[in-house]
Amino acid sequence: MVRPLVELTVGGRGCTVLSYDSPGAILDGASLIVADSNSAALLRIDGGRGLVLEPGERSKRWEVLGSILQKAAELGLRRDSTILGLGGGVVCDLAALAAALYMRGCRLVLVPTSLVAMADAAVGGKSAVDMAGLRNLVGTVYVADEVRIHTPFLGSLPEREYRAGLAEVVRTALIAAPKVEDLLRRSRDAYLARDSALLEETVRRCVAAKAGLVERDPYDRGARQSLNLGHSFAHGLEAVRTDILHGEAVAWGMGRAVDLGLELGLTDAEFAESTRALLADYGFEQSYSGVDPAAVLAAMRLDKKAVNAGMRLVIPRGACSVCYEAVDEAQVLGTLRRGLTEL
Repeated sequence: MVRPLVELTVGGRGCTVLSYDSPGAILDGASLIVADSNSAALLRIDGGRGLVLEPGERSKRWEVLGSILQKAAELGLRRDSTILGLGGGVVCDLAALAAALYMRGCRLVLVPTSLVAMADAAVGGKSAVDMAGLRNLVGTVYVADEVRIHTPFLGSLPEREYRAGLAEVVRTALIAAPKVEDLLRRSRDAYLARDSALLEETVRRCVAAKAGLVERDPYDRGARQSLNLGHSFAHGLEAVRTDILHGEAVAWGMGRAVDLGLELGLTDAEFAESTRALLADYGFEQSYSGVDPAAVLAAMRLDKKAVNAGMRLVIPRGACSVCYEAVDEAQVLGTLRRGLTEL
């Protein structure tokens, strides 16, 4: 059975997000299937039309993007052909960028297999590759024609990756999905047990919340920027510590945004306390050792969300309320020092 979860339009392109009870037909219509090896193991990939990538951020490179485009050309894809991305956020970003570039835009279907991708990365049209040691430095907005979600895929995730995905759920809950925040606080054990009904409801609510923000601001100039909560801090940390998963870095980054907001007098103290408690309840690390705060700050200066006038960060005010503030680097460095220690 296939059920529509939400329909959205971003930059003139329509996208339908679908929930599949069974993965049986989830690859239908694909002219080229791009998958990482972990996701490819979940389904039978046709070798003639499949391209299997190494899992993880190390695949998010120009060379890999080029191999996808080369494969599309070898298969003779046309503008009405479909590139399908099967995997987590990395595969979704790569497949989307390849579809945006191939013949200046062909059909795109995304089948997210990680919690990060289902609740966030596959919806909204952002695509990118990493460059110069920085995440997502080069990319565009190209919305999938369809996003096909089968939440039982989440049962295959390693525990650490699954928990890291919950960080993006927390982020969405804090800025735009109060019902999900309530579920997170009341249902910790069910989340950690990967309760299927709870995860399906959570993904549906996260997708709907993100769709609302994306439709209002497809190119990240206003309301959509709230989704960056914790991410500038996270990208700085990831540039220095490559052994930390993205969701783990985002959870740490949200903690830093709360700390900075309190220092600036922008964040409600009760909200800050409850957010810290929520992050602690799910075991998210809020202090890392062996990291130079100055190196993290240097990477943050080059983050794609920076502007010519200086560093601007998403600061939480309270539940479902954020601001986008120009901040003094000395204050940011002080916040980093409280969340990092050098060896």
